[in-house]
Amino acid sequence: MDAEEIARYPVVVKENPATYLVSDAEFALQSARAARERNEDEATPRFARMAILLYALSLEAFISFVYEYSEVQASIWTNLSLKDKWLRAARECLSSLDTLETDDGSVYRRGDPIETFREDGEPFLSFLELKQFRNRVVHLKPLFVYVNPEEVDRHLEREEYYPISGLPKLLQHCRLEHAETAKEIYRAMTQELDRQMKGTIGNLFETEGGAWVESICEDDEGQDESSAQ
Repeated sequence: MDAEEIARYPVVVKENPATYLVSDAEFALQSARAARERNEDEATPRFARMAILLYALSLEAFISFVYEYSEVQASIWTNLSLKDKWLRAARECLSSLDTLETDDGSVYRRGDPIETFREDGEPFLSFLELKQFRNRVVHLKPLFVYVNPEEVDRHLEREEYYPISGLPKLLQHCRLEHAETAKEIYRAMTQELDRQMKGTIGNLFETEGGAWVESICEDDEGQDESSAQ
């Protein structure tokens, strides 16, 4: 079927709004770095908090786009927890395919083993702590406790951190290094999923506001064909 015939059929436009969150997270991190260099003690933790939360939200948006782009049935994944979405992504997105072709040739055939994240290893454990940071912010609760008068200062100065990532549990203790950690968690999770999915999804997040136009037409046997443009 030539280009003129293909042009007669409707197209599917796949937009990726998740890329805006990733860009915003990077902007917040760069702002935290700049504030640190200028010795702006109040601005640095503010931008750091923004960056940490935005990287956490970026991972949520990232995995949803991967399922949508891979055209996995909504009934399979939309009701999964964020944790399970990541654990099952490669399996659900690849197992529905007969073959997966890239510029390097065939990289997956139906029945090939599919790797997934290890729940008890990195980067997944740090990801779960970043997810907990996000949950504490989204469902932020005031902390009211009874303390002895002489312990008030010590109580307010307490520091609590997640044991694996080192991310803070209390918003007032967010620092530049924690924002850097959040970026590394984002990078490690997305790169590992890209590896599991044979290098086919990482490029979908390289351009802010990325979109793909796919033409859909029927071949001689009545089957649909798609081509990215």
